[in-house]
Amino acid sequence: MPLSTTQPSAPNTPATSVTEASAASELTPATRPWRLANTLAGVVTLVIVLAALLVPMPYAIEMPGPLANVLGETEVHAGSGQPTKVDMINIEGTEIYEPTGELDLTTVSVRGGPGYPVRLPELVAAWFNPTYSVTPVENVFPRDFSREQVSQANTEQMTQSQDQATLNAIDLLGIKYTTDIVVGSIDPSSPNGKVFQIGDRITAVQGAPVTTADALVKAVQGTPVGGTVDFTVDRAGETVDVTATTYAVEGVSRIGVVLRSEPQLPFTISIQIEDIGGPSAGTMFALGIIDKLTPGELTGGQRIAGTGTQEAGGVVGAIGGIPQKMEAAHDAGIRYFLIPAGNCAEAMSRLPEGMTGVKITTLADAKTSVETIASQENLDTLPSCSS
Repeated sequence: MPLSTTQPSAPNTPATSVTEASAASELTPATRPWRLANTLAGVVTLVIVLAALLVPMPYAIEMPGPLANVLGETEVHAGSGQPTKVDMINIEGTEIYEPTGELDLTTVSVRGGPGYPVRLPELVAAWFNPTYSVTPVENVFPRDFSREQVSQANTEQMTQSQDQATLNAIDLLGIKYTTDIVVGSIDPSSPNGKVFQIGDRITAVQGAPVTTADALVKAVQGTPVGGTVDFTVDRAGETVDVTATTYAVEGVSRIGVVLRSEPQLPFTISIQIEDIGGPSAGTMFALGIIDKLTPGELTGGQRIAGTGTQEAGGVVGAIGGIPQKMEAAHDAGIRYFLIPAGNCAEAMSRLPEGMTGVKITTLADAKTSVETIASQENLDTLPSCSS
């Protein structure tokens, strides 16, 4: 008979494996509460970690955004139909000169803020990406703004930017035009709430023709508080004479209306672009208008990118996200980038290798620099942020 290695069990005692015996010895009344506490601690820790991963963070991430050639076409959506392509800058009623180069406006894509929350994993990844910037969300979006309010503000800024760019380009080219002074809104507390109507075009004050809003304001402020001012307005094509009564606002005579200037150009200029907001494309729009209205090639067939707002008098204003905009242009193979003077310090510390940064202070500066780049001569005379 073969020998067995199993020892006989004690009488009336069931055989138990070593593993089962060990487990049974651990689950004593004294140790069970500790095991339960450890399990609960693990669950709580897991919940905390998951919450940290899912909770929106109070930061915004700025990333390189898409480019758009203002001299080319853009897609627009009308209703639910297929998008159609139109010229981004459309000019009708005068001769235009179709360019072959590119003037690229640059953008920044932003995550964070109303409707676009940033989670911790995205934030950590952005901190380690040299082309991204992480900033407190209030530095990018106004406090307590909804997603719809942000979108509306961006659209309004883009529209104002296009209007100012158009005027500055026309002024630089010396094209003559007239300006209508229009009632944009009326202060509810004004005694003249029924005197004016929104949309009235003011053509004369005290019998004298009006060509600028400043001239009208001076005429009102020169009238004693409680005095009357006579106006002639064009109301839906009908000439109407009205009389307003002045009242005091911080000691100065006012009539309680907000005016806006509407230039009447000898031809029409319209700019169409979707899904991009804010004022920073003004300078590139202005250069595009100039290129289309002047013979020859402003860019010389070169591809040039840039940014900057357009202020009164053609002044180029500083913008946000300059590192991301330069990076986007560099990734697209663009060598020359127009940098607002107010962004020089930040731009030079992040200028991509191989890119030439050109400092611009006014629209006239920008035009001259583009012409120099086009000629590919005297490139050493291009204004630099380092000088």
